[in-house]
Amino acid sequence: MLTFMFHCRMVSLLALTLGLTAANATEVLKSPDGNISVVIEARATNDLPTWSASFKGRTLFANCELSLNVAGEGDSFRDARLISKHRDSKDETIPVLFGKSASARNHYRELRLTFKNAGGRQVDAVFRCYDDAVAFRYEVPRQVGSDEIVIADEGTSIGVSGNPTAYIQILENFRTPHEHLVATTPYDDIKPRLLLDTPLTLSWTDGTAAAITEASLRRYAGMSLTKTQSVLRCQLSPWPDGMKVKTRLPMQSPWRVVL
Repeated sequence: MLTFMFHCRMVSLLALTLGLTAANATEVLKSPDGNISVVIEARATNDLPTWSASFKGRTLFANCELSLNVAGEGDSFRDARLISKHRDSKDETIPVLFGKSASARNHYRELRLTFKNAGGRQVDAVFRCYDDAVAFRYEVPRQVGSDEIVIADEGTSIGVSGNPTAYIQILENFRTPHEHLVATTPYDDIKPRLLLDTPLTLSWTDGTAAAITEASLRRYAGMSLTKTQSVLRCQLSPWPDGMKVKTRLPMQSPWRVVL
């Protein structure tokens, strides 16, 4: 009897361990030419999912958090489990509506990760990797009994590796026009709580450069950045009541882009 009970306990412990392990996930997405690599990690803890990106084997961004805070619910990614994933790719020619070129090549690999938190909120994090860029956005489908969503905050962060030269534009407030002289400073010397406009450009000593910006801004608040400790964190333009986004479902955030 003691042997049987010991065996059952070990089986239960093994099942629990396997269950926790299965809830941890590490996904890798590479650009079509293989030069850019994005690693997304979702852990079976209360931590937020994170991603990192490297170019030609050198890590440029690390410990970047996914975060979307829904009013009255909290962060959709906090204590959320990865419930599905889907990969796709495209290589097509698309029209360019403005500029000198009439068309452009749209060539990327995509990874869609679907998360669900304890409150039942489902949200997708969609990553795309191009030969010259990384882009991701959040997509929230219609929820049972709700056709609208209010975003209280978006805590998306981008952790910068090393101490590159930063080319920044400082905004006085969220209503400031986007016309400023560009200041040049080491990244480590950027003062906290400054409101920084996009694109924000970084240049490392080996000649690698990257610009952080956004794309497809529709029915969503515009993004600025602030430096908190060693990371750049998203700052959305607020409504008078402090909320950031009020829109109908399904919702797609703008793409957060690193060129």
